[in-house]
Amino acid sequence: MTKTVSCRLSVEMHGKLLGKCNDKGMTVNDFVKVLVESALVESKNASFEANQSIERISKVSETEQHDDPIGRSSLES
Repeated sequence: MTKTVSCRLSVEMHGKLLGKCNDKGMTVNDFVKVLVESALVESKNASFEANQSIERISKVSETEQHDDPIGRSSLES
């Protein structure tokens, strides 16, 4: 099953979209599908990378707490 998505574009943007589709030999529908899929994959990768960074920061913080149980490093900064 598929769903339909629509949006309003300015005349200028619509013209650019048609031009790009013609250059690539694609229909507007196929071109927009590729753009949406690409954006979703990039978003998923960005979320994954952000989560990896957060996990690394958390691990470093935990290590610092174990190395300095009194919390001197936090008092000095």
